[in-house]
Amino acid sequence: MKNAAGAPSPPQDVTSQVQAQKVRSVIRFARGGLILDAGCGDGRVSRALAKRGLNVIGCDRSHWQVRSSKIGDEGNDNKLEACVASLTHLPFRDSSFEAVCCLDVLEHIPELPDAIREITRVIQIGGSLIVAIPATAHGLIYDRILLRTSISKYVLTKLGYLDHIEEGHFHVRIMTPGMARLQLEGFGMKVDSFLNVSFLSTYLETARNLLSVLGLGEKRPLNTIIALDLKIAKYLPLALGSSWLIVLHRTGGAELLGGRTEPSGLPAGEYDGRQI
Repeated sequence: MKNAAGAPSPPQDVTSQVQAQKVRSVIRFARGGLILDAGCGDGRVSRALAKRGLNVIGCDRSHWQVRSSKIGDEGNDNKLEACVASLTHLPFRDSSFEAVCCLDVLEHIPELPDAIREITRVIQIGGSLIVAIPATAHGLIYDRILLRTSISKYVLTKLGYLDHIEEGHFHVRIMTPGMARLQLEGFGMKVDSFLNVSFLSTYLETARNLLSVLGLGEKRPLNTIIALDLKIAKYLPLALGSSWLIVLHRTGGAELLGGRTEPSGLPAGEYDGRQI
């Protein structure tokens, strides 16, 4: 979110219970090495991972989002860097990361095969990819209803999720489980688990955010219901989910990926030759 002067405002930490559940999954599967937060946005997830002692590089195509991700990073012992980069052209050497997380990003990328190819390329053989995408039902509700109404746009703007300069909140595709597997396993990745993150929680958090913006209601009952929903969601059929979490590992596929020799590990702001 920007302040009146147009500069990034201090970003918030992860406050969504659904997002926090995804962060816990990243921590569980990341194995403690260097992690790429692909499509990091304002860095909420990156900071949460760095606070848990993980070494994180976040990348996003938006200059102001990357600048925002570095605000408030004090105290993380230089465990977080950030750079401006497109997921279809990552400025890192092959096999640079032990893990990549890509949370609620792929549904916004028109050039999905190019992005998956690049993400796979920078993961070490045997390394993990943790992906979160909207479930089919949520994709339909989000795109066809939530983002098409004036009140929804108002709420998203108030929460800092929608900026008139930044495009990309609209989904460019809605995936089924079969489509997601086909796309993700096309470049030497293998799915280890494919589970629901949430059932009703995504919609309940939308309602809670609306109440918060309007200054109405007690949110504690909703928080309790959301916490229960997150516990049972993984046991439900994928068709009932509102958000999916997919964990994969890289098996190979180098012949499909090409190669790149740009150095990784450069200081934040130097990845594309421009200061951020």
